Amino acid sequence: MEKLYSILNPFDSWWNDEGEEKNLEARKALQDFYKELKKLRPSKKYEKNIVHFSYVPYLVKIKKALDEKRYMRACNEIISLMHYEPFLQGRIYYNVLKLLEKEVIHNSYDFQYALEFTNQVLKDETKKEDKVRILNFMLDIIREDLKCQKLEDSLIDFRIELIREISKIKHYIEKDAV
Repeated sequence: MEKLYSILNPFDSWWNDEGEEKNLEARKALQDFYKELKKLRPSKKYEKNIVHFSYVPYLVKIKKALDEKRYMRACNEIISLMHYEPFLQGRIYYNVLKLLEKEVIHNSYDFQYALEFTNQVLKDETKKEDKVRILNFMLDIIREDLKCQKLEDSLIDFRIELIREISKIKHYIEKDAV
């Protein structure tokens, strides 16, 4: 847990008033925090705090800070959650991972755009074979994009997750075709 705190502590500011550069550094810290958190395993022992769902308000505050692109505030709220709640409990651990994955790791606008575009292309195709062919082509494009670009880790993760999602769609279409 000490390593997790050390990643966020330099950006612990509820006011989020240290400038845009520091705010973007806090976003990078959240990405690093996510990677370190993924290395840990959730606790198997159940610990109840005051109330089972007492962690939910923290998650809501973190989500709100991320929606507002106040990354320093998000760091502050995560630190509070870690301090006051049994942070490594599966119910908290997995929700924090999921929230950070959606809001910080994947550029949610790009990710949604890519999936919406994929679905739109599929609507235009009537034959299942054509849908699979188009999806294979899109997967090849994304893989080539991965090979050709020098990307920071979060963008690599974004493309890998996009490949995963499009592959799931393809699998569903192929399975449905049988």
